[in-house]
Amino acid sequence: MAIRAEGADLHPDLHGAKAVGLQRLLRYGLPVPEALVVPIDTAYAIKAQRLDTDELVALSRQLSGPRQERLAVRSGGPHSLPGALISVFDVDPDSVPEALATVLRSADQPHVKPIAEALGVSEPTRSAVIVQRQLDTTADPRSGAGVATSCDPVNGQPGARGSFAWAQRGAAVMAAEVPVESLATLDEHLGELHRRILNDLQRTADQEASPVEVEFAITSGELWYLQLRRFSAPEFTIEPATTGTVIGYGHAGSAGVGRGCLHVNVDDALDAIDHGQPVVLALPTTSPGEVPAIVGCAGLITIIGGRDSHAAVVARNVGVPAVLGVAGLRIVGGGIFIDGRQVPVGAELVVDGSNGQLVLPTDD
Repeated sequence: MAIRAEGADLHPDLHGAKAVGLQRLLRYGLPVPEALVVPIDTAYAIKAQRLDTDELVALSRQLSGPRQERLAVRSGGPHSLPGALISVFDVDPDSVPEALATVLRSADQPHVKPIAEALGVSEPTRSAVIVQRQLDTTADPRSGAGVATSCDPVNGQPGARGSFAWAQRGAAVMAAEVPVESLATLDEHLGELHRRILNDLQRTADQEASPVEVEFAITSGELWYLQLRRFSAPEFTIEPATTGTVIGYGHAGSAGVGRGCLHVNVDDALDAIDHGQPVVLALPTTSPGEVPAIVGCAGLITIIGGRDSHAAVVARNVGVPAVLGVAGLRIVGGGIFIDGRQVPVGAELVVDGSNGQLVLPTDD
């Protein structure tokens, strides 16, 4: 069924939270690429070959249009599980049923359960599937993808925040696979569009009566919205700086201060966590398979990524302080290098996720 502003309300238990968010965006008059949703029960019936795929292919051809535009086939469970399930891109209409099955199979991967548990979701993961006209956010220098929130998701400070990457796909931005810039960067190059996003954010937050997060895409200077989520803003407090020697700065991804022994290998970190040792985990970036280590560590550091990435969302939900996108950080087998300083594996390190700092602690 097509996702439209008019008609009956979509329901997350039937159509998935992502489809519900898209319908709300449309009702608020915001630009959303044309999409259809395959309800949860229907999607699994197609996957199990209990339903033929003729209608799905026909609807996908209509969505693709006379120019035969490529399609994105996206997951959409009843609850938002950032980074848990996959999306399939560059899909031809005839290949949509196969892509649908691929998306649903990703719900059975071993990393899904720890992500769901970290986000407080206990029931088995089943997903609707969204088929959507795909946007080319790599088209030219006036294209890109990003995410924006109506207030600071780390400390609750009022005012829009966000991350953006020029000429990159949104999936890469959310997965912390590429460096990101502040949302304010848009004001320097696409000022009118930046002002539209700020206005849309505030208006949507007012309509939802909640802080909101939106994923957005820009293709050749044209703005589109791809997802809407509500979130609970933390109480706004100013955290005091951590004492010690500050050796690096990054994005404040998850508030709080964590202190532990540095590890740069996930398996070694998990062994240390299993033995009750506080661990600070440093990674080039994060992947869904690393969530068990992330949720168990005392602090998280990454070379790339921002406060709006999937890793940041998970870290905030489980209360793990995180500093992401640390400038100048390099990871080697024996530890980390930053600003000419080496910190070996096993050394104590403090992650100040409120102020975006890495600190060598002062000896007690």
